[in-house]
Amino acid sequence: MGEATAKYCAASGARVFVLDVDATRGQLLEQSVPGVTFVECDVRSDDSVRQAVDRATDAGEALLDGVFANAGVILNDTVESDSLARFDATMDLNVRGVFLTLRHCMPRLKRPGGSVVVTASGAGVVGTANSASYCTSKGAVIALTREVALDYASQGIRVNAVSPGVIDTPQGKRVFAELGDPDELRRETEQVIPLKRLGRPEEVAHVAAFLLSSLSSYMTGAIVAVDGGYTAQ
Repeated sequence: MGEATAKYCAASGARVFVLDVDATRGQLLEQSVPGVTFVECDVRSDDSVRQAVDRATDAGEALLDGVFANAGVILNDTVESDSLARFDATMDLNVRGVFLTLRHCMPRLKRPGGSVVVTASGAGVVGTANSASYCTSKGAVIALTREVALDYASQGIRVNAVSPGVIDTPQGKRVFAELGDPDELRRETEQVIPLKRLGRPEEVAHVAAFLLSSLSSYMTGAIVAVDGGYTAQ
C-alpha cells in the first residue's frame, strides 16, 4: 500500500520521499518511479527516523506538505499463543513506528496546510480472531491519530487515518498461508466482505492521497474505512 501510494502521488506531480528498512526494494522503487527518492530508515529507531526526516527536509530548510505513516506488520496469535517477543515486535513497529514518525515529522510540516495520514485497520475497530497483537496495535494507532489531530488542529495541520480491510498484498498472502490453505481462506474471506472481493493496494492509495490533499481540507481526526463494507456490518 505504501508503494502504491508513493507511485500515485509521484504520478500526480509530488516529490516523494520513501522511508523503508528494505534498501533493495526502496532503491528499485527510486530507480523505476520518477519523483521518488528512497531514504533507508528503521521507523522503530528514534535516531534513524530523525536522520531520515532531516534528509528529506534538508535539515529543516524545507517543509513537508504531507506524511503517510504506513509501516506495519501482521502476526497471527491469541493472548495465550502469542509470545512476549512477538507482541513487543508488533507494538514496536505498528505503534512506536507511527509515534516516532509523527514525533519527527510534525515540526517539519507546513503551518497551515500540512496533512498526515496514518494506516490504521478494521482490526482496530471491530477486532479480528487470532490477531491479538495486531488488533491491540491498530486500536492504539486509531487513538493516537485522533489525539494528534486535536493537538495540531489549531495550527492548521490535519491528521487522519485510512483503515484498510483485507487488501491483496504480499503480506496478506503470507497471513493466509500461515493460517491454512491460502486459496480456501481467500474464498472464505471474500464471502464475508459485502463487496465479495479483496481490496487492491491502489484503492487504498487513492484514499490516502485524497486525505493528504486539500480536497479533504475539512477532515481531521477521521478514520476512513477502505474495506469493502466489512466494518459496516
